[in-house]
Amino acid sequence: MLDKLYITPRQWLRILRWTLYAALFLLALLVQTVVFGNRTILGAHPDLVAIVITCVCLREGPERGGTFALIASLVWCLSGIDQGSVCLLVLTVLPVLGSILCRAVLANRFLPSLLVKWNVNDDFKVRGSFTQTLSRPKYSALVPSVNIKRSDNEITIGNPELKPTVSYNFDLSADYYFRSIGLISAGIFYKKIDDFIVDQVSTNYEYQGNTYTRFTQPKNAGNANLVGVELSYQRDFSFIAPALKCVGFYGTYTYTHSRVEDFNFEGRENEKDLSMPGSPEHTANASLYFEKGGLNLRLSYNFASDFIDEMGESTFYDRYYDKVNYMDVNASYTFGKKFKTTFYAEANNLLNQPLRYYQGTKDRTMQAEYYGVKVNAGVKINF
Repeated sequence: MLDKLYITPRQWLRILRWTLYAALFLLALLVQTVVFGNRTILGAHPDLVAIVITCVCLREGPERGGTFALIASLVWCLSGIDQGSVCLLVLTVLPVLGSILCRAVLANRFLPSLLVKWNVNDDFKVRGSFTQTLSRPKYSALVPSVNIKRSDNEITIGNPELKPTVSYNFDLSADYYFRSIGLISAGIFYKKIDDFIVDQVSTNYEYQGNTYTRFTQPKNAGNANLVGVELSYQRDFSFIAPALKCVGFYGTYTYTHSRVEDFNFEGRENEKDLSMPGSPEHTANASLYFEKGGLNLRLSYNFASDFIDEMGESTFYDRYYDKVNYMDVNASYTFGKKFKTTFYAEANNLLNQPLRYYQGTKDRTMQAEYYGVKVNAGVKINF
């Protein structure tokens, strides 16, 4: 048998809170009966009890608040003041639904979107949209772990306090469809990004009495605004000559201007004109293709300008991913009906583009890796 029942301070606060909720409900019930029983305001009877039940439910959430709403509405109905199962149902369901909706909005699980489309004619379309999107941190980044690499004297720490990144996106585009296969498209976009995540890197960092050459931790670095232009073109060459219908071109180009606001890295709080990490200013893709009778040939080119990949304790230590130019060629031939057979060959990285990082300025190379041209060939049979 227990000699003494021990209640923690947190449990005492919880008991006190629910006692106050019950007292507030009884007070509202009394005022509702005595003061507003036969009175109207703007032609309606004030409903203090329903207001109290709804407020408690919004405050405590759908689980605990829903239980309170059910018990309180049951007491109200059994008191004889307001009878009927409909009243019991309304006073229980509506506050719970309101609580669920409120929690979803506050937790950014409620992500609205609005899409508008205008068919100017059969060939010309205009589209506009607003969307709110959410990106949660990686699970590995949220783990409160400490990873020490003794050989390089480096330490990596997780961050369980990371918040999701929320983006508010506005897009406007116009598409013109050619009579033959193809289209030309132009668009503008604006994105407001809150709490973007980036790895913060510090040098000679002291942790629990030890000094490490490199310290890395993911962090909500601040907010950012992005504005940009997108252009794309796709069409076969049949408009030049019908015989060229099997030859076509596809290309895209995107320009992005980004600026960081409220940057909160220690020692860099007032820094201006920062670009958002992971956002190249220029990207482009182009592809020339030939498709006829099972034969497919494609030459592709991809370009992306350099961008900040990792942020240090000052601009001197910022790591950049260098610009890239990739060119690939692919060929395949497919034949057969019962047993469809495909011979294929591809060659990637024809320009021998290296993987390169630099620190602060382009003349300070941090890492450079050359992989050469990769050739792959084979045959596939579908039964």
